[in-house]
Amino acid sequence: MKKLLLIRHANAVDSFTKSDFERELSEKGKNEIKAVCSKLKNCDFFPDIILVSSAKRTLQTAKILAKNLSWDSIEILKNEDLYNSEFKNILKALNNTPNEINNLAIIAHNPAITEVVNILNNSNFSNLPTSTIAYFEFNAEKWSLIEFKNLVSFKMFSP
Repeated sequence: MKKLLLIRHANAVDSFTKSDFERELSEKGKNEIKAVCSKLKNCDFFPDIILVSSAKRTLQTAKILAKNLSWDSIEILKNEDLYNSEFKNILKALNNTPNEINNLAIIAHNPAITEVVNILNNSNFSNLPTSTIAYFEFNAEKWSLIEFKNLVSFKMFSP
């Protein structure tokens, strides 16, 4: 069984003085992700690793999740291919995850994160709001084999 969280980063400030890459979370975003944490506590999920895009706001989102869900010991790994990428890069990150990892969290950006949720859930969401978390369980032994046909469970958590 493989368990996956796909997370759209929390709301970030609009910045005219910093690059998109350096944008930080807004107070609204920090509050949103904390609110989603309270909903996620009822879900039986503890990640083996958290993959984040290399943007500042995804790392900040990961740290808030880790603190509020007692995931402090979880390794957070930056993946530059997840920054403002196409959905194929997220799928590639999934496929390249070592199979001994059973519980994976990925924090990335729209539109790619919405597209991957739609692919894996055979759904048609137009735009996942910031701080939305999609939870999947797949009946698969390898990350390269996860797909809609072996989806066991799907839940969505939004602020």
